[in-house]
Amino acid sequence: MTWQWKGIIEGFYGPPWTEAARRTLIQFAGSQGFNTYLYGPKDDPGFRRQWREPFSEVALQYWRSLMDEARPWGIEMGFALSPGLDLRMGDIDDQQALLAKFLGWHHLGVRCFALLWDDIPIAVGPEDRDGQYRVGVAQAEVTNAVYARLQDLGDPLTFWFCPTEYWGISDSPYRMALKETLDSEIAIFWTGPNICSLSISSEMVARFAEEVGHRVVIWDNYPVNDAEMTQELHLGPLDRRDPALSEVVEGYFTNPMDRVEASCLPLRTVAQYLADPYGYEAEAAWNRALQVYDPPVREVLRQVGWATRESCCGQGGPLQQALEQAWWAGERTLPSEVMREVAAWGELAWTALPPRLAEELRPWTTVMRLQAAWAKAWMERNEGAMHQAYTAGQGRSARVLGGMMTRWQAKMVGVQGRGRAEACPRSIPH
Repeated sequence: MTWQWKGIIEGFYGPPWTEAARRTLIQFAGSQGFNTYLYGPKDDPGFRRQWREPFSEVALQYWRSLMDEARPWGIEMGFALSPGLDLRMGDIDDQQALLAKFLGWHHLGVRCFALLWDDIPIAVGPEDRDGQYRVGVAQAEVTNAVYARLQDLGDPLTFWFCPTEYWGISDSPYRMALKETLDSEIAIFWTGPNICSLSISSEMVARFAEEVGHRVVIWDNYPVNDAEMTQELHLGPLDRRDPALSEVVEGYFTNPMDRVEASCLPLRTVAQYLADPYGYEAEAAWNRALQVYDPPVREVLRQVGWATRESCCGQGGPLQQALEQAWWAGERTLPSEVMREVAAWGELAWTALPPRLAEELRPWTTVMRLQAAWAKAWMERNEGAMHQAYTAGQGRSARVLGGMMTRWQAKMVGVQGRGRAEACPRSIPH
């Protein structure tokens, strides 16, 4: 089996992409061999919280133009709706409003659809196994009704279902209900053993597929950085994805960050994995992805990528590991070679970054430059400049080196600052 669907999902929380960003992403996706773009951002009102409201003619014309943009790039546009927050399962008006949205897209020529039931409460207690089962049955029946009506129109179509239990491996009454009730032609999204999974194997997929009794499509929450991950920047390569996934799932979708230009770097590695899963090697793929940039930009991205490598789907790089090892060893100051490496960030060609990419990376590059100034001041024994750089960095939320540099600054300014420890707490959560 090879991937039928190699897709990108605009499915993150936060402001959806702009029209210009979306068009950039479509062209990029086509150039990299992706073949599907599924639109379903959580905070577009018409797709989640205000799903009952019909789309305006202006909105429909916009989607039509976007489909026209995607077609020459070999990209099929799909649309997802997330009605689960307040849909009344037995209400005829709600069922008609739901169907009307999908029929409107079908009229535009859309043939890929999804109903997303993720990130909503199952309104029964954990001990109410019959209640959990009934929730699964109700979601499946609503989905089946929409799917059947679209099938009646006579055109071949694809329909995906994102369950409320969209991650993890465990038998449950909810999943049993999907197995018994959901139309067998509808494939089910799954994010892996976790919401953001460190690794995904074919064996895990097989177990989940047995639990739900349907074909599986991977929804990979990498490199997305929404919700609790907004302090993180995910520029590193896709890693720890079993090459045999290509043999056991119907498709693979990646969920990018809200930053389109920055997302293109890790998405290039995703594209390499999808093109040759058995030949894929993460670091080699990342280095190849960097080669598309001019040398000064490439070096900035390399350094920012390593400085922000830590995530729930990966681990920090060598510099972060050195910071952690020295910390847990009880050292009072960092080794000079570590300080020199951080100070060298100040010499990077930051102005070489293209304007849109520079703006997207600004929260993290600002922190890196402040930390570089602090390290340089420390090496020069310039206590005033050291404290100034430290103070300027306080309150900034962008996470660099797993937060370890911030902890070291607090510790070392307290040591070097002769009585200023009260302004530099020694215990900062990691």
